Amino acid sequence: MALLMFAYFGSAAILFSLSLWEMVTNQRFDLRDYAACAVCSLVGPLALVLGALFLFKIRTLGHLSRAR
Repeated sequence: MALLMFAYFGSAAILFSLSLWEMVTNQRFDLRDYAACAVCSLVGPLALVLGALFLFKIRTLGHLSRAR
């Protein structure tokens, strides 16, 4: 749960820093840049959680097979 919260707050910080960079440099980003950040902020944490569950399942199955 903490990993998921860290990933979502991290993605929010990336979007905030992109907006701040746009204000400071007066460089305009188009919708594709924000869409790419939004997709990464949704897919990235999901991939982290699924990867962690997958590794946990492999470890659990390994311990169960050694117990027999």
